[in-house]
Amino acid sequence: MMGFKIIRDFVSEKDEDTYAVGRESKPPRHWIQGFVGKELNDPVYSFNNGEIKVRLLDDDGGIHYHALVDDDDESCELLLRWGEAMSGAVVIDMHIDSYKAMYGEPKYTKLLSKDGKWYSHMS
Repeated sequence: MMGFKIIRDFVSEKDEDTYAVGRESKPPRHWIQGFVGKELNDPVYSFNNGEIKVRLLDDDGGIHYHALVDDDDESCELLLRWGEAMSGAVVIDMHIDSYKAMYGEPKYTKLLSKDGKWYSHMS
């Protein structure tokens, strides 16, 4: 299963139509937006209560969203595609606690955020 859920929105205000808190992934509308080998109506695109915390940033380091994802691969790629289209976000950082639970201590300290709470994961 792969999917995501937005838990914080740093781009839009609560009363705006583009406010994303609570939004979850869903199957794409067109086959070109889907993953190879997965049908458009495949429930695999839906969020499955994942607990991996990530954040989406733009190329200047501005934070756009915090989200929860089901896995560290396809869910993050799905979220990144959504973030690019929604607000121009192009980078995903994983919360250091989630990173350590999956991979152990980070090897490359230069990939840590300044506050040490996030680790560069995907761009």
